[in-house]
Amino acid sequence: MTCWQPDRSLEGQTVVLIGGGPSHAAIDLALLKGHRFAAINSGCRKVRPIATDKDILYFTDNSWCEQHIDLIEDWPGPVICANRHSKGRLGDRVRYIDVNALASRIGGFAEHAQASSGHIMTCLVQDMGGARAILSGFECRAVDGRTHGHEDYNGLHDMPVFEGQFLPGWRGLAKVLTIDVVNATPGSAIDCFPFRSLEDCLTWRPMGSAPYDGSPIRSRETDYPFREKVVVWTGKPERFWGAADGNDLPLYRPLEWMPA
Repeated sequence: MTCWQPDRSLEGQTVVLIGGGPSHAAIDLALLKGHRFAAINSGCRKVRPIATDKDILYFTDNSWCEQHIDLIEDWPGPVICANRHSKGRLGDRVRYIDVNALASRIGGFAEHAQASSGHIMTCLVQDMGGARAILSGFECRAVDGRTHGHEDYNGLHDMPVFEGQFLPGWRGLAKVLTIDVVNATPGSAIDCFPFRSLEDCLTWRPMGSAPYDGSPIRSRETDYPFREKVVVWTGKPERFWGAADGNDLPLYRPLEWMPA
């Protein structure tokens, strides 16, 4: 079976990973809309109303595929999986990846890269040229007796997996990933990445000294996730953006600018 070779369609971009943890139920679609995201498994159902043909759905388990073919068929963007049985069933509807090769390309251990679908998708963001991955809905623990924010999984049977597989996997990836990974999940047990609220990650304000007559400027690039956000020139070619909390963040590729 031929594997799909990840392209560079996420070059320089920030991607929000939509996990299914307890906070998933409260995700703000209005805040997320217009930003590039990748939904993990059943996390796709919540964000389907705002998904575009560029947003990714990723899954690993064949059992999930068998139970949720309707979600896969209805997804408007690329569907990526790491299961040959699912690929055999769905054919060209899904892109089948070799996760061992993926782990090798990022320089990590296979058991860390494959610890969960979220781990694999984070590695894919880097492999596809992304600059930053934001984890939303990744508690990796129980909250008020629930481990998920949707009804597809129930009970606390995932706790041993969280502690014995998922958390060690994140710690392992933190040592080898070269992209920025930010945890935007309140109260998450994943403590190896910096924490910042999703609102701060996706809300921007002007900073620095503006060019021209002080007028704000916008990106001319058609697919950059923050293309509609007003920014101003900082005087530092590598840093254009100001986060809501005042910390500037690196931009990983040049942009063309035009008056707003």
